[in-house]
Amino acid sequence: MTKLAELIRRAMRPEAGPIGFGAAPRKEPSTIVLVAEIGRDWAKGSGEAIAAGADAVLLTGAPGESDLAAAVAAAKDAPCGLAAPDADAAPAALLRDANLGFLVL
Repeated sequence: MTKLAELIRRAMRPEAGPIGFGAAPRKEPSTIVLVAEIGRDWAKGSGEAIAAGADAVLLTGAPGESDLAAAVAAAKDAPCGLAAPDADAAPAALLRDANLGFLVL
């Protein structure tokens, strides 16, 4: 399962309450998935968005191989995707190699 699919599944699934004596307080799970759209300076924007609480990052604009790698690294374990309305077979291989989690066409 992809990271984005896991985030969506967790947001849609209610969690059972704690069982037993002295139940510890717990953080309520989020019911939405927050995706930050980054238009330029992908690496800096991805890191800042995740630090600010975004669950995933959507990169927009023309991809460059080094830009993609830097953005994915800056997002740490959060899913990264690319909005690529003009994608064809050549960029698809670049996207797969960059370890992107999703593509918006």
